[in-house]
Amino acid sequence: MILLEAQSTWTINVLVRILMYLTNTWQEFIESHKLNVYSSQRIELPKPELYVIYTGERKTQPEWLSLADEFFAGDNTFLDVKVKVIYDGEEGDIIHQYVAFTKIYDEQIARYGRTRQAVLEAIRICKDSDVLKDYLESREKEVIDIMTTLFDQEYAVDRYGEEMRAEGRAEGRVEGEVIDVLKQSKATALQMKKKRALGRVHCRSPQCRPSDRASMAFGSPEGAVKLKPFIIRSGYPVDRSIPHPFTTFAGAV
Repeated sequence: MILLEAQSTWTINVLVRILMYLTNTWQEFIESHKLNVYSSQRIELPKPELYVIYTGERKTQPEWLSLADEFFAGDNTFLDVKVKVIYDGEEGDIIHQYVAFTKIYDEQIARYGRTRQAVLEAIRICKDSDVLKDYLESREKEVIDIMTTLFDQEYAVDRYGEEMRAEGRAEGRVEGEVIDVLKQSKATALQMKKKRALGRVHCRSPQCRPSDRASMAFGSPEGAVKLKPFIIRSGYPVDRSIPHPFTTFAGAV
């Protein structure tokens, strides 16, 4: 059983991905052959061969990658996965042609962007250069459809990522504003509490006017008017029926 992944960007995480491919493939094999992993008899599993075809540029080119070496500093771990890395094949074989195709394809993307024209040009150049010619001639439409779909998926993922990053920045700004508002409201509420207590001490007389109470609560009658925009900017509902720090302000406005 051969499991292979091709990649143009170097990442050691390919070891983890291939391990996941292997376990998933074995699970599918066990289920499709109705094998009993709880049986006392040993089950038969296909022997795996794990490969990575790397088509990018890299100064160092290790022949083998080891999960234990890369993730656990070469310690004697209970689990290891070894993957053979292929950088090119023999002249004219399928791997060599595939690597050539990816390089031509990358060149056309650099020239035309991720467009249908880049796909068509890559296919044309490969057929003229006898690179995967038979395959491309027999399945040209399928290749075009697949590559175009990949472009659409990558564009959608990129757009989604940009939107999520923008949304995260916006949420961060809003959260910061809310925290500032809460801090301000707490300080104002404490100040109002002191002033209302002072008002109760000094305004027990029936002749004490509402404007006097407002002056003691907000510092001046105009202060109550200035407070309303602050409440609205905070984003909280001005509802007297809700026990909220701002409802006192709303009731006074």
